[in-house]
Amino acid sequence: YILWPILGVFTLGLLSPYAFFKQKKYVVENSGYGTTEFSFDASARDYYGIFLGLLIPLVLGLVAVYVSSTMIPLASILLVLALYLYLFAYVSVKTSNLLYNSSGLGAHRMKSTMKAGEFLGIVVVNSIAVALTLGLFHPWARIRSLRYKLRNLTLRASGDLDSFVASEQKEVSALGEEMGDF
Repeated sequence: YILWPILGVFTLGLLSPYAFFKQKKYVVENSGYGTTEFSFDASARDYYGIFLGLLIPLVLGLVAVYVSSTMIPLASILLVLALYLYLFAYVSVKTSNLLYNSSGLGAHRMKSTMKAGEFLGIVVVNSIAVALTLGLFHPWARIRSLRYKLRNLTLRASGDLDSFVASEQKEVSALGEEMGDF
């Protein structure tokens, strides 16, 4: 979990998407509900695709920052901030969608439909509000972001959820009784 990000630094970021993939895979596949474990079917290639999608906006943004810094220095600061917020929203949405859309619990699957533009709007408003209130808006900003994420996350149940929950509770209770007897 820690080694891959360190290797990413030593490879000048080339292994960073792979490190991100390995961390997400580890967390999902080591989680579960009752005795049913989560599955994760994304690949490292999917994460490389997300990070390669950053190259064009990043290069264009850096060129715009360079050009504006020669003309209006204050504009370059605002462009850097805008570029950062865009890249943050893009990576957050794309990696979250990939994480949830590639995860399952038994036969049940999740579906995330977040959009980078919508989330960018929330991030910009939250950032401005936090700055203007000297940080007091931070808890509300976190709630606004979480509400958006939850509004765009659904569980695609395969079969009856009540019987799934009941069977998991039964398995956990039986396991607990056996451990108690031991």
